[in-house]
Amino acid sequence: MKLSAKLFVGLILCGILGVLGFMVWNKESTRREVVSRLPDSPELSDVHPGLRGDLNRINRDINGGRQLIENIGRLSALYHANGYLNEAIQVYRLLVEVDEKNARWPHLLAVILSGYGQLDEAVDLWERARTLDAEYVSIPLKLGEVLQKSGELHRSESVYRSLLNTKKGNADALLGLGILAIEREDWSSAREFLLRATHSRKDFSQAWKLLAQVYWAIGDDLNAFDAEKRGSSEFRGFEDPWLDEVMYSSFDTYQLSVLAATKQETGNLSSALDFLLRAVELQPNEAFINRQLGKAYQKIRNTTLAQQYLETAVSLDNTDADSWVALIEFHQSRGNKELAENSLQRGLKLCPDSPSLNLMMARRNMSLGQHQLARPYLLKAIDQAPQNVSAHVDLAGVNFRLGLLDEGRQSLENALSAEPNHPVALMVYARFAIGELSKDKALELTNQVLQHRRISRQDKEELKRIFETKHDRLP
Repeated sequence: MKLSAKLFVGLILCGILGVLGFMVWNKESTRREVVSRLPDSPELSDVHPGLRGDLNRINRDINGGRQLIENIGRLSALYHANGYLNEAIQVYRLLVEVDEKNARWPHLLAVILSGYGQLDEAVDLWERARTLDAEYVSIPLKLGEVLQKSGELHRSESVYRSLLNTKKGNADALLGLGILAIEREDWSSAREFLLRATHSRKDFSQAWKLLAQVYWAIGDDLNAFDAEKRGSSEFRGFEDPWLDEVMYSSFDTYQLSVLAATKQETGNLSSALDFLLRAVELQPNEAFINRQLGKAYQKIRNTTLAQQYLETAVSLDNTDADSWVALIEFHQSRGNKELAENSLQRGLKLCPDSPSLNLMMARRNMSLGQHQLARPYLLKAIDQAPQNVSAHVDLAGVNFRLGLLDEGRQSLENALSAEPNHPVALMVYARFAIGELSKDKALELTNQVLQHRRISRQDKEELKRIFETKHDRLP
């Protein structure tokens, strides 16, 4: 090769190496600039050793340049899940900038900011996230919810309707539209949206609860009563897998148990179990975690694991009355009368002041016709929990069977004092008044029952018949 040709090739190679060197330098410079913008690590001396180890390991990986964005994402999750929200906000802001096409980061940042009441910025972030990922339904659901809470009802409605255009029949969007209709007292539209929500999700407790409110408002008591029975919870929540992934990084077992309870409330037992298994892995000797896990397994009919964790709970803390109650109820649900009886006797011996266990023992004696034996347990349960209406009503029934009419009447008045207009207490009192008290008192209580929204039409008709058999026709 001629000298000029060698020189030409050499120059090209030098140029290539120079460009590659610049690219490496530029990449390293960018990495250093990104890392320099991360918040200082918080004080970790008193935290869970696992959290300290995870944070130290991730920070080493970040400083070493390994999988930079992925590890910064893990860092944000650890900060977010474990309560270091200021640090999490800083990391999310950085991720929004350097991983700008990923909708996850503006969404998670908006979740924190909305909790701090910074709704305007949260809305902007969710709008940005929505343009980046049109398929992740939690983004428009959160956006619609926050817009509704901040009074921007038209924008909120537009977001929900837009979601329904792409995700037809989405129950959470229909719930949102139902809530908006209730706010403007458009009962017809509210009923339509909420009924559609319950058709999309049969066990949608929140929708049934709101539907009962709509039926009461339009005077449809029969459907209201039915809807109220189906709607056991007013809790509003929807699935957010990205946030769940973050919160799974928590080292706080109490927080994990609360997250699990929330998941159970919305019917997501699989996620509830994930959180509880994480909690019991972190602290296997916590009785309340084992109890909660046992009850979760019972709900999915895994009786072997349910019994295992419930028995573990009472062995870890045999003075935890709630664990004994859960174990007794498990045995009762399985028809294991002897095991239920043994657990009740053992639990009450170890937790003699438990109102729940005393009430259980009272009801056990009542079921055997041993009302005299039941009475002291009911008195003890009421002494420990005077607001327990069921115990007052049970005591009234026991007193009546023992011929203690004045004491029975006082028990019913105590029940209604603890919870005015309690439907069962009011029904029992009305029946007692018809048979034993003055016509005026009987009429007063009967009318209260007939006007009560939470008492079925069938029960009202039966009480009316009893009254008119004893007295004149009702006015």
